[in-house]
Amino acid sequence: MSFKEAEYNEKIRNKHCLEDKKDALKSENAKIDEKIIRLEKAYRKINELKEKTTEMDSNIRERVAEGDSNYIGNIPDSIKDSCSEGCVHLAFIHYKKALDDIADDINWKIQDLNEQKASNEGFLAQVGAQLENIATWFKNTVN
Repeated sequence: MSFKEAEYNEKIRNKHCLEDKKDALKSENAKIDEKIIRLEKAYRKINELKEKTTEMDSNIRERVAEGDSNYIGNIPDSIKDSCSEGCVHLAFIHYKKALDDIADDINWKIQDLNEQKASNEGFLAQVGAQLENIATWFKNTVN
């Protein structure tokens, strides 16, 4: 009888450890979900900024193309060139490229978090199977 009692106590300890592990994994997955939500929100915001940047660049190019007949000479021409093909337009291009790079990083981070969550789900399934094994042992022992 003492052998079964020792085995029983060991199974109870294992059960508690597995339940703690299960709770920890569920908690970690909840935190991962929160991170993913925040990252997806940031990703959407970056796309909004890219759209606004494209609109601003387009608006400046249109206004420059329309021109203002009251101004003539080298200074207005250099401003026009700078806006339509020069440093202002290039600044928009570089800014959008930086936003693209950030969006890519966010997408990779979301992918990493989803993989981590999937891994945790696999561990949860294993823990569940181990708990079922212990439950079956308990049933068979009292039978």
